[in-house]
Amino acid sequence: MGLFASILSKFRSAPVDRYEGAGNSLRRSFLDTSYTSVRFDVTSSTRQQIVRKSRYFEQNNAVMNRLGDLFESYTVGSNFSVQPASSDPAWNLKAKKWWDIWCRYPDIGSRQSFGTLMSLASRGWFFDGESFLLLTKGESGRPRLQLIEPQQVSTPSGQESATDIFDGVRFDQKTGRALSYYVGQEQQQGQLTDVRPISADAIVHIFEPQRANQLRGLPFVAPVINDLHDLDDLQKLEMESCKLASSVAQVVKTSSGEVQATSLRSGVGGSTGSAQTYYENVFGSQVKVLKSGDEFEQFMSDRPSVNMRDYWRQLTEKVCAGVGIPYVLVFPESMQGTVYRGALDMSAVWFRARHAVMASAARRIWEYVMEYAIRVDPSLQDSPDDWYEVAIQAPRAPNVDVGRNSAAQLAELEAGVTTYDEVYGARGIDWRSALTAKAQQAKFIHELAEQYDIDVSEISRAQKLPIAPEPAEVEGEEIEEPEDMMPPTPTPTPTASATKPKRNRRKKK
Repeated sequence: MGLFASILSKFRSAPVDRYEGAGNSLRRSFLDTSYTSVRFDVTSSTRQQIVRKSRYFEQNNAVMNRLGDLFESYTVGSNFSVQPASSDPAWNLKAKKWWDIWCRYPDIGSRQSFGTLMSLASRGWFFDGESFLLLTKGESGRPRLQLIEPQQVSTPSGQESATDIFDGVRFDQKTGRALSYYVGQEQQQGQLTDVRPISADAIVHIFEPQRANQLRGLPFVAPVINDLHDLDDLQKLEMESCKLASSVAQVVKTSSGEVQATSLRSGVGGSTGSAQTYYENVFGSQVKVLKSGDEFEQFMSDRPSVNMRDYWRQLTEKVCAGVGIPYVLVFPESMQGTVYRGALDMSAVWFRARHAVMASAARRIWEYVMEYAIRVDPSLQDSPDDWYEVAIQAPRAPNVDVGRNSAAQLAELEAGVTTYDEVYGARGIDWRSALTAKAQQAKFIHELAEQYDIDVSEISRAQKLPIAPEPAEVEGEEIEEPEDMMPPTPTPTPTASATKPKRNRRKKK
């Protein structure tokens, strides 16, 4: 009886204080999930399959490609600028020049610039879930970078059962921290050779873990990969239906269900040729005469329907929401100003959070490169203690009113709330170089105005003539004023009657 009661209790109704979400119901589908560590949830095969699908949609789906372009634009920008921010301004200027020269060709395998490498790393992070940058050296010993794709990081053959290696990463079993990465050369598709471990100190792993102790990254589209797949399938199937509808223009129904070849050659058959000519002569237009009992229909197609297009949009919005980028950025359209501005402000915060990951990677690269520069360049050996401090500004945020935001930024700059670094850095421009160029241009404008004896405002309204200093008084001497300098005659103040407008009054007859 005890065993029967125990089995029966499992099928009894749940208590009142139990969470309904914790139980299973026949009214709902079964959710195949687990409650375990992230290493058992995101296995190597799971991650690789999602990356394969993500790369397919990058190559063949316009929405996915647009999302990647937006991610690259607002996390890295057109020129990823790193500004030294140590306590020594003179050293910062020298370090910036050395860094700019190095940024021209930092890649060991190509002649791409540093900004291009960071753009490629950001796109790889979005579509593949992660990017790897190897801190290496060239033949001359100068620091170089090497961009590594995720498929090159893999567990060596024969070590799949090792407990301290997961998906190409050897980690500390006590802390979960990555110790080294197994990197190989890809000779054929899916085959790696010369797989060797590289210390984690020499690898800049660009990714954003969703859970603790996560060692490999997932594409941003992973939560909605099936929705994107469904959207792609629906569009293909609907396109096939539209092509079929376009190929069939007219349908003729006959009483017998078939049409003889002789009838096709002669028009409709029988004596309809004379009847067709008769009607054409009467009505003056092309006339088709059918047999008695035949029916003719014009094939009409209204696909894709309005409901189908709305469903496509719903799936697209769902994909954008799953990634984190607003739909209005992918498909800009008319929207209320406050709602549109609110959506863009939320996206700006999201992009700044992703930019912080890229900025952290750039700081590691700065430390690696400038440590070498300080060691070999005599002009940089007087480096301050905080030489590693840098300022990296995020790109310009998406906005709906550029003029309004620009006016607000200028007001904040005038009030001292923001700095020139924040203003110029958002556009990838060095504030020192920008202000130096501005001073040179102002000086040239003043010299040009003096040369041609014209006012500065005629060349540039932003420039003003300097105010002449007041003559200094010498002790014991009085400064004589010229006789022609008379005090200005005061302008008489108009009386109230003089300023009062006159009214035209008409005389009564």
